[in-house]
Amino acid sequence: MRTLITGGGGRIGGAAAEKLVQDGWKVILADKDLGAAQSMAKRIGPNATAIALDITQELSVKEIVKGLIDRHGPLQALVNAAGGRTGTDIGWFTETSPDTWKPLIDLHLRGVLNIIQAVLPGMIAQKNGSIVSMVAVESFRGMPKSAAFSTAKARGLWQFMTATGRENGLYVDWFIDERADPEKSTAAAARYLASLVKAFDGD
Repeated sequence: MRTLITGGGGRIGGAAAEKLVQDGWKVILADKDLGAAQSMAKRIGPNATAIALDITQELSVKEIVKGLIDRHGPLQALVNAAGGRTGTDIGWFTETSPDTWKPLIDLHLRGVLNIIQAVLPGMIAQKNGSIVSMVAVESFRGMPKSAAFSTAKARGLWQFMTATGRENGLYVDWFIDERADPEKSTAAAARYLASLVKAFDGD
């Protein structure tokens, strides 16, 4: 079994890789910092390889993932562990600008969508695959002086708060969070929006 780990040169991606290798997986450590990924792969051993990958670059992500699949065969899993603060979002929201938000949105939101879109067709074709996305506390609640980061890390497509998600049929606990399931969360959002229409009589 083989998995691709973004942010594979970092602490979280590296820790995930070590555990997966212990469980019998082969891992591909993808990181914008190739040196960090190579160092991590060397530490983990022969079942880890390193590649350079910037997940914010849509076209190169698709090309690189296609090349990986052509060389190594299908991927059974994707671990989204790339992330981190860029230093552009520190300050009150009124003190920031779209130019300071963009690096965070590109990395934590668009980047995740880019890599999922690249690997998902192969998983659908083989009728097998898992996608795991690492999150931060900002995915559950906003943090002071970090509006863009909190927005980019918000949980799921519809950004449900825990209680609202549960009220609309989503299962949420410390291990399973259906707010991240695109189909279930969209159905829950439709129920929630319908309830708002009813509550406000269509106005």
